[in-house]
Amino acid sequence: MRVSRNFLLVIGAALILSSTLPVNSQQVESCIIEQPIPELPKDHGLLDAITSVMFRLEFRADGTIGTVQLIHSTHFKNLDALAEEAARKITFLPQHVTTYRVVQYQYSWRFPGWKVARFGKYCTIQPVAVPKPSSTHR
Repeated sequence: MRVSRNFLLVIGAALILSSTLPVNSQQVESCIIEQPIPELPKDHGLLDAITSVMFRLEFRADGTIGTVQLIHSTHFKNLDALAEEAARKITFLPQHVTTYRVVQYQYSWRFPGWKVARFGKYCTIQPVAVPKPSSTHR
C-alpha cells in the first residue's frame, strides 16, 4: 500500500497534538466509550470525495467535551461541520484532570459515507453482573 508524504505528516502532527497534560510525571489519557458517526451530507450520492478530517478535542474532567480544534480539514465545509457535530457527542470516561486527544473521521463515496479512524485508547464497557435476589423467605 502506498502512503503519501502528506498523510504521514498529518498523522505525525496528530500524534504530537494528541499528547495529554502531564500529571505527577505520568500521562493521563481519556478512554473513549463511543465515537458517533457523523450524519451523511444531503448530497452524499453526488459528492465524489475521499477525504478525512481531524480534530483536537478537550476532554474535561467533568465528562464534557470542551474546545474542538480543527487540525485537518476535508476542504468541504459541510463535511467538516457534520464531523464536528458528531465529535461533540463523543462519550468518554472522565479523568481527574482535563486531557486532550485527536480524533479522526474518514469520508468516501466508495464506502457507506463515514468511518471512524481509531487510534489511541478506546474502552469496552462490560455489563456488570447484578446478583439475583434470593428466593428464600424467612
